[in-house]
Amino acid sequence: MWRRDRIAALMASRIARNEVVMIGSGATAWHTARHIAATCSAITAITNDHTLAAALCENSAIQMICLGGRPLPAERYVYRPQTLVELGSYRANWASIGASGIDAAGAHDIDDQAAGAHRAMIRQPDQTALLVDH
Repeated sequence: MWRRDRIAALMASRIARNEVVMIGSGATAWHTARHIAATCSAITAITNDHTLAAALCENSAIQMICLGGRPLPAERYVYRPQTLVELGSYRANWASIGASGIDAAGAHDIDDQAAGAHRAMIRQPDQTALLVDH
């Protein structure tokens, strides 16, 4: 857990005022949302994860955009066509996404719906941060 917290704190420290950040779903993303809510202001955060949205809403200085789509109740995020279309309509300074694993072939996620949203997110920003721990 402390690794995820350190990764999250580092990611949050890179976000400047007036920037836009897209945040994917997952455990490390949740830690990141908590750090962003605690340390950032005057930013816009975009996510498809309702748990992350709730954490980000703790800071009234963050403009929160929660994407629509078909919910996956067990994971508390939305996905599929509406989510992907909405992601395509935004631009961001950052995309902050997690992965189940990483190897020489690239990043992988065991959840194909989350992976689809993450692939759409990394097309939109100036910079992408892949949040992985071991």
